[in-house]
Amino acid sequence: ETNWGEELLMAVFSQGLSERLKDELAVRDPPSDLEQMIALANTLDRRMSDRKRYRQLSSRSGPKLSSRTSTPAPGSVTEVPEPMQIDRTRRLSCQIGRA
Repeated sequence: ETNWGEELLMAVFSQGLSERLKDELAVRDPPSDLEQMIALANTLDRRMSDRKRYRQLSSRSGPKLSSRTSTPAPGSVTEVPEPMQIDRTRRLSCQIGRA
Protein backbone atom coordinates (compact mmCIF):
# COMPACT_ATOMS: atom_id res chain seq x y z
CA GLU A 1 0.00 0.00 0.00
CA THR A 2 1.31 3.42 -0.91
CA ASN A 3 0.20 6.93 -0.10
CA TRP A 4 -0.16 7.71 -3.79
CA GLY A 5 -3.55 8.86 -4.95
CA GLU A 6 -5.71 6.83 -7.32
CA GLU A 7 -5.12 9.21 -10.23
CA LEU A 8 -1.35 8.98 -9.86
CA LEU A 9 -1.49 5.17 -9.71
CA MET A 10 -3.62 5.13 -12.88
CA ALA A 11 -1.19 7.49 -14.63
CA VAL A 12 1.82 5.34 -13.69
CA PHE A 13 -0.02 2.18 -14.79
CA SER A 14 -1.02 3.65 -18.16
CA GLN A 15 2.55 4.82 -18.84
CA GLY A 16 3.67 1.20 -18.73
CA LEU A 17 1.14 0.05 -21.34
CA SER A 18 1.96 -0.60 -24.96
CA GLU A 19 1.21 2.14 -27.45
CA ARG A 20 -1.60 0.10 -29.05
CA LEU A 21 -3.31 -0.29 -25.66
CA LYS A 22 -2.90 3.41 -24.94
CA ASP A 23 -4.54 4.15 -28.30
CA GLU A 24 -7.46 1.86 -27.48
CA LEU A 25 -7.92 3.35 -24.03
CA ALA A 26 -7.81 6.88 -25.44
CA VAL A 27 -11.01 6.36 -27.46
CA ARG A 28 -13.01 4.94 -24.55
CA ASP A 29 -14.59 6.46 -21.48
CA PRO A 30 -11.93 6.60 -18.79
CA PRO A 31 -12.20 4.00 -16.02
CA SER A 32 -13.14 5.39 -12.63
CA ASP A 33 -10.42 3.59 -10.66
CA LEU A 34 -7.21 1.58 -11.02
CA GLU A 35 -8.93 -1.81 -10.77
CA GLN A 36 -11.28 -0.94 -13.64
CA MET A 37 -8.36 0.35 -15.69
CA ILE A 38 -6.41 -2.88 -15.14
CA ALA A 39 -9.46 -5.00 -16.03
CA LEU A 40 -10.13 -2.97 -19.19
CA ALA A 41 -6.47 -3.09 -20.25
CA ASN A 42 -6.40 -6.87 -19.76
CA THR A 43 -9.61 -7.34 -21.75
CA LEU A 44 -8.41 -5.13 -24.61
CA ASP A 45 -5.00 -6.79 -24.68
CA ARG A 46 -6.57 -10.26 -24.86
CA ARG A 47 -8.99 -9.24 -27.64
CA MET A 48 -6.26 -7.55 -29.66
CA SER A 49 -3.98 -10.59 -29.27
CA ASP A 50 -6.79 -12.91 -30.36
CA ARG A 51 -7.48 -10.72 -33.38
CA LYS A 52 -3.78 -10.65 -34.32
CA ARG A 53 -3.60 -14.45 -34.05
CA TYR A 54 -6.74 -14.80 -36.19
CA ARG A 55 -5.30 -12.50 -38.87
CA GLN A 56 -2.08 -14.53 -38.94
CA LEU A 57 -3.99 -17.80 -39.30
CA SER A 58 -6.24 -16.34 -41.98
CA SER A 59 -3.29 -15.10 -44.00
CA ARG A 60 -1.70 -18.57 -44.01
CA SER A 61 -4.72 -20.56 -45.13
CA GLY A 62 -7.84 -20.21 -47.15
CA PRO A 63 -8.60 -18.41 -50.37
CA LYS A 64 -7.85 -14.75 -50.59
CA LEU A 65 -10.70 -12.46 -51.51
CA SER A 66 -9.70 -10.23 -54.36
CA SER A 67 -10.49 -6.56 -54.11
CA ARG A 68 -10.70 -6.42 -57.89
CA THR A 69 -13.93 -7.21 -59.64
CA SER A 70 -13.75 -9.67 -62.46
CA THR A 71 -16.16 -10.64 -65.19
CA PRO A 72 -17.17 -14.31 -64.98
CA ALA A 73 -16.66 -16.50 -68.01
CA PRO A 74 -19.85 -17.12 -70.04
CA GLY A 75 -21.63 -20.26 -68.88
CA SER A 76 -19.74 -20.36 -65.60
CA VAL A 77 -21.45 -21.31 -62.35
CA THR A 78 -21.22 -17.75 -61.05
CA GLU A 79 -23.19 -16.34 -63.98
CA VAL A 80 -26.60 -15.05 -62.90
CA PRO A 81 -29.46 -16.06 -65.22
CA GLU A 82 -31.65 -13.39 -66.74
CA PRO A 83 -34.81 -12.86 -64.67
CA MET A 84 -38.03 -14.28 -66.05
CA GLN A 85 -40.18 -11.78 -67.92
CA ILE A 86 -43.59 -12.15 -66.29
CA ASP A 87 -45.63 -10.07 -68.74
CA ARG A 88 -44.44 -12.16 -71.68
CA THR A 89 -45.34 -15.37 -69.85
CA ARG A 90 -48.85 -14.13 -69.09
CA ARG A 91 -49.42 -13.12 -72.71
CA LEU A 92 -48.23 -16.49 -73.97
CA SER A 93 -50.47 -18.41 -71.56
CA CYS A 94 -53.47 -16.28 -72.58
CA GLN A 95 -52.73 -16.90 -76.26
CA ILE A 96 -52.38 -20.63 -75.70
CA GLY A 97 -55.70 -20.70 -73.80
CA ARG A 98 -57.47 -19.01 -76.76
CA ALA A 99 -56.18 -21.42 -79.35
